[in-house]
Amino acid sequence: MRANADLANPVDAERTCAIPRGDAGAMATQPTALQAEWAADRAVLGTLENTDCGYGITRVTDGMRTAGREGGHAPALPAAQQRAIALDHKTNIARGLQILQQKWNQTRAAGLVVNNGNPRKIENWFFAVWAYNSGFNPNRGDGSPWGVGWTNNPVNPRYPANRLPFLEFNQADAVRPNLWPYPEKIMGWAAHSISTPTGPGFEPAWWNTAGSNGNLYREQVKPPVDLFCTAQNDCHPGQAWVPDDPSVLPGPGDDPEPPGPCDHRNPATGKRDLKCWWNLPATWKPDCELTCGVWNFRFDVEPSPGWGTNYPPRCAQDTLPANALIVDDLPATPAALPAKWADPARRCARDWTSQGTFGLQFDNPSAKIDFHQIGAGFDNHFWFGHTREDDAAGNLGKVTGTWTLNRRLVRRHAPGAAVDHHVRRVGRGGRRLGRGGLPADAEQARERGRGAGRLLLLR
Repeated sequence: MRANADLANPVDAERTCAIPRGDAGAMATQPTALQAEWAADRAVLGTLENTDCGYGITRVTDGMRTAGREGGHAPALPAAQQRAIALDHKTNIARGLQILQQKWNQTRAAGLVVNNGNPRKIENWFFAVWAYNSGFNPNRGDGSPWGVGWTNNPVNPRYPANRLPFLEFNQADAVRPNLWPYPEKIMGWAAHSISTPTGPGFEPAWWNTAGSNGNLYREQVKPPVDLFCTAQNDCHPGQAWVPDDPSVLPGPGDDPEPPGPCDHRNPATGKRDLKCWWNLPATWKPDCELTCGVWNFRFDVEPSPGWGTNYPPRCAQDTLPANALIVDDLPATPAALPAKWADPARRCARDWTSQGTFGLQFDNPSAKIDFHQIGAGFDNHFWFGHTREDDAAGNLGKVTGTWTLNRRLVRRHAPGAAVDHHVRRVGRGGRRLGRGGLPADAEQARERGRGAGRLLLLR
């Protein structure tokens, strides 16, 4: 982000990505787990009609940069297509599947085949998923390294060598996913569904039963740590060389690459550059037809499930006193998205007027990175950030929200009469209030804080 950024606007005008984070008029759909699974099943079966491109759930970025700011990446797609990609869950799932298929074909054509190569087996997608996440370096025919990169190699010392299969023995693995390379995480998620308020989020893959607990074949979904580390890619298990080529040295504030078994040297510098890229077949389940996992389908040709009732918005004032003064976090309810993208129940029609203004101030451009919005709560919108330490690093994410009422509140009451006059902030819990219901650190109607919901003044 550039230093001349507008520090009062959550929209990243200085962004390189096409769809900004802080645009309240560009809220993505919030599908239920069943709706996402339906779209994924239909996409795999070839019965999903919406197949433009993808982004979001599948984390696709190709073509999603702002036109003129591609910086050597894929050319920007038309703006209308980028918007559809960013906001529609069906579209991004369909495009994500297309890209995964491309990575399967690309790695397969280059000779990177896992086990028996049967695409119906979960483990056999290891190379395709590896390339999906960190790319594939094609063979240029000049003897230089090529194949799938070092970042997701299981032997990379970024990941504990004694780690167990992701999610197999401890669901808390999901709290620290950075301790597993991306393909291992995907294999783990294929085997274990997320939990939702209404039950399992999707149908997991299945394995034939074996072993004392019946799960032996599923427990072997993770390949041996050193399977992709041999002399053929300048990798030597058990060694611990320090990567020292200028291309891999850390930037300011970054952690250095840990010492590890990669001994590839940059011909220009003679220093270790972590280009121990893998380009050979690999097998850890020679009897894959028996021991490999198989995907499950819940949906085939059925229509999409309904939107469900998880965290419905509060559109009306029916729980508020009739004389409540509302200072909202948005000057007006964002225009409803097209019906095919948005849950109709989340389109709130205002029967009230915001009685003031709400403003944001970002201490620096990087504070916009961890500032978000969600469609829920009152009027189906709130902003949120995260609590940070009050130090130099924490203040990089500091955001101040200011509510300003459009009038002065005058207390008029007879001597000795009780007064009901207090402030309630909606959308943020855990804040201690002082006398009269006002924040303890600001005994006034104008409140500044890191959260950003809305202010209700009750008289």
